[in-house]
Amino acid sequence: MKSEIVENSGLKRVLKVSVDPAEVTKALDSEFSKIQKDVALKGFRKGKAPMDQVKAMYGEKVSQTVLETLVNANYFDALQEHSLSPITLPKIDVADKPQEGEGEVGGFTFTAEFEVKPEIKIGDLSKLTVTKEVAEVTDEKVDNVIEQIKASQAEVTPLLEDRPAKEKDWVKLDFTGILEDGTKVPNGESKDFLLELGSGSLIPGFEDGIAGMKIGEEKTLNLKFPDDYFEDSLAGTPVNFLVKLNSINKKDFPEINDDFAKKAGPFNSLQELKDKIKEDTKASEEKRVEQKLNDDLLNGLGDIHDFDLPDSIVLQQAESFKNSTTQRLMSQGFDQTKLDEYHSKWEDEYKENAKKSVKLSLLVEAIAQQENLFPKENDISEYFDKLSSETGIDTEKIKSYYAPNEKQRELEFKLMEENVISFLKDKATIS
Repeated sequence: MKSEIVENSGLKRVLKVSVDPAEVTKALDSEFSKIQKDVALKGFRKGKAPMDQVKAMYGEKVSQTVLETLVNANYFDALQEHSLSPITLPKIDVADKPQEGEGEVGGFTFTAEFEVKPEIKIGDLSKLTVTKEVAEVTDEKVDNVIEQIKASQAEVTPLLEDRPAKEKDWVKLDFTGILEDGTKVPNGESKDFLLELGSGSLIPGFEDGIAGMKIGEEKTLNLKFPDDYFEDSLAGTPVNFLVKLNSINKKDFPEINDDFAKKAGPFNSLQELKDKIKEDTKASEEKRVEQKLNDDLLNGLGDIHDFDLPDSIVLQQAESFKNSTTQRLMSQGFDQTKLDEYHSKWEDEYKENAKKSVKLSLLVEAIAQQENLFPKENDISEYFDKLSSETGIDTEKIKSYYAPNEKQRELEFKLMEENVISFLKDKATIS
């Protein structure tokens, strides 16, 4: 076998491999001999069929088998010879297939095109500087939660007064959103929707259009989605809402006292409720602050390193982001035309996010390799036990969930990333 690197551009490599005739002949003879021992042809005992007949019947199949075997073996030998570590599967192109026929069997050549891992030199991590927020729980935050509980305990009762709807009323209405092309707005239809007029819950003009309506009245609101609407495909789009006012109501809110606290849960007093809210809010805030610190560390790690990225991996990741978005939008009722418009608008965003994701993954792996931070068996066992304790799910069921190779790899990367983040916290400058 002879091999040479015929292209070396960025992370792209192309290997040209030549397989000797003698190696092809040996492989063909070996494969035909195996078949001859097992085949039973008419007129011959098992294992006694003439080789020329065996070759005539099984020549094409054997040639393909030998081709695959020799390409695979010689490809990996060539990688070792040139000390190459592919990060992608090779694209194989065979010039001539090994073929049994008249005359001497010839050798063949093939090329293998792939990308290799970039060389990553981890820089001075003390230059990685991030600021950690302080987890604060103010009385205002506690009061906001109390107000949310208060709102959840409120009773909606019909207004015993014959008049049009006005600001501060709680109304129940049916509505359907229709776009200019006659299609319904995805998730833009509801029955007996409860709305406080003047709350600004819906798009501009909607609540103003309801004000002045009487119970049982129907109306068409000619509106437009805001230019900064959260669903980009609808931003700035004209829309007609067909509405019917079903009832005008008021909300009776409970008084905030010890009885209110008892109704909210296993609390004997309002102070107990507030203490529990403060405890839960602090835990939640600490978790948020820690997650933001982790994100800032990884983003900062990417900012202080620069290296080539494997194009094919970036494209795969961008396609994965696109597919995930497609599934989400389809669940919201998007048709193919709207999907195409959305993807066209955000194509560059998919690619940029993919570059960031691939870069950080390679950096995390490089640090794990350099510092020996790959998860060990006991790390995985401890994770299973912890997850079982938190969720109440049997450990064996959790192990079964992570049994498939893809799930195993996802878990191993998650734990590796956690180890790397802990390492970064020791090395970075955190203020």
